[in-house]
Amino acid sequence: MTLHRQQLQLSQMVHGWRLRDLENYKGCAIARDGTLVAYWTDVKIAIFSSQSFSSQREDEVVPTDDFTLPSQQGIWSSLSLVDNWLIASTSGANFQCYIFDLEGGTAPDASLKDRVWLSLPEVPEIRNVVITPDGRRLICTLRHWTDDRKPGALFHAGITELRQWSGRRPSAQSPGPVALPPWRIINLDWPAVDITNLVPSRGHDVYMVVQPELTYRTQGHRVSIVCLSLQTKAYDTLNLEAQGLDTSTTVTLFTPFALFSQAKAVVLVSREKRLVVQKMADPGWSPQRTAPPPPKNRRPSDQSTSSSDPPMLARGITSLTIETPPQVTEMEKEMTNYRVLRLMVSCDDRRLYCIGTAIASHKLLLFTIDLPNMAGNKLKVIELAQLGDLGYGDVFTAQLAEKAVGSRTVGDGSNNGDKGETESGTYILVAALVGRGKKAIYRIQIPEQQAERGPAH
Repeated sequence: MTLHRQQLQLSQMVHGWRLRDLENYKGCAIARDGTLVAYWTDVKIAIFSSQSFSSQREDEVVPTDDFTLPSQQGIWSSLSLVDNWLIASTSGANFQCYIFDLEGGTAPDASLKDRVWLSLPEVPEIRNVVITPDGRRLICTLRHWTDDRKPGALFHAGITELRQWSGRRPSAQSPGPVALPPWRIINLDWPAVDITNLVPSRGHDVYMVVQPELTYRTQGHRVSIVCLSLQTKAYDTLNLEAQGLDTSTTVTLFTPFALFSQAKAVVLVSREKRLVVQKMADPGWSPQRTAPPPPKNRRPSDQSTSSSDPPMLARGITSLTIETPPQVTEMEKEMTNYRVLRLMVSCDDRRLYCIGTAIASHKLLLFTIDLPNMAGNKLKVIELAQLGDLGYGDVFTAQLAEKAVGSRTVGDGSNNGDKGETESGTYILVAALVGRGKKAIYRIQIPEQQAERGPAH
């Protein structure tokens, strides 16, 4: 791996802010376009927009609005945020969530006042909730009714249709004609508690990371990435397996993963150091396919030379036709100088933006990896910035965004009375769960020469 260290004025690229009113936050989320950030406790949601950043408090932010859950409605369990919707589920015996209409993200002072409470007694409790990239649909994993270790289900529906349903469904007091519900439910082969990541694609697929609970009875350690078609209910499975004597006890087998924007492929990191790019089959082209048989393993072509055996990849479906743009090359590479904790893919699928650490440091760094166009080529890594107070072990989320001219985004300075257009560019937003005195929200402007799209060298 070729290492290129840039001696840049890193502090000029990174802007950080503290949360003025620090609470016992347990989660945070960033809208895909970088316009909004949300934090939540067990009972309270706080939302931040460009109006949260005041010129009188250069290093502090305050919420644009907040909402506290009524005492009889449990606690917040999961949350998803886009520019026009915020959807948050609550604990309970059945499907319960709030749908907040954020007015399409056009109002600089995003509000949580326009909301709908939705409770579906006929649907099990939500485990995790996400909103599709186009902001039109809601996708949830559902727990089993009585046993968390039994297979769960996947729920999906149009958000607007769900809001309309909440206001017109018949009741015992006002019976009416029975209408078909606007949602669909797909039974899964895995418990909802084992699905640790739920990521919708830009099409009609959703990707799930399945990490079964490890017990003394576990025969082998396997993590599965499943691409499920919402239209056909068929799926393709990529299995990541630990093989032989694995001496790594402090680092999980599976760390981050991300989807490519144009190609049907995923990129993931195993044991924080082994980078894997893998094409996925299109399950939507095989409507009659059922659950696959136990897969036959195939070893990666470039085995690691470390003392422990590397993870092994196995496919659950191998007979589906794959048509992927040529710029995405399947590969497995060992990263000897860095640990990767978060991954983001550029919109042209040629570059990775990574947050992690150098091997000899615990400080978080932002660095890029230009993906080679041939599997045998070396990786090109460029360090861009250090993320202030954040270090290895901190809980955070990150979002890659491109800002158009005239748009308002979190931390862009457009709230300081300037009515003119803001600059365009590529940037990374980071939101973290930190203690008092530490900066929680970071905005990293990507240098123009680094944001330019072009083939890797």
